[in-house]
Amino acid sequence: MATTPTLATIRQNYVTYSSYEEDGDQSACRSFITACRRLLVMLPAESEGADRSRVKFELAEITKAMEYAQAWLAANPSASDPPASLHHDFSAFTERD
Repeated sequence: MATTPTLATIRQNYVTYSSYEEDGDQSACRSFITACRRLLVMLPAESEGADRSRVKFELAEITKAMEYAQAWLAANPSASDPPASLHHDFSAFTERD
């Protein structure tokens, strides 16, 4: 059974793999997307400390970064990615006797 990463590990992965675009690294991009997903699950929208101090997390910014990474990955597939599905139009073909 795999262990669940800690919030500190997830944050470190977010930072470590954020340079996927500059590096042109699809694998790092996938890891960045995973870190984004995990942050969205683990971070509350807002947190209040015992001294009544509040911290607000901008989850929309993480979502935006994840969507950008997904779009980048789709536009920059690696050689090992499966080919995109093709949709053929056979309407120009006619039956032959």
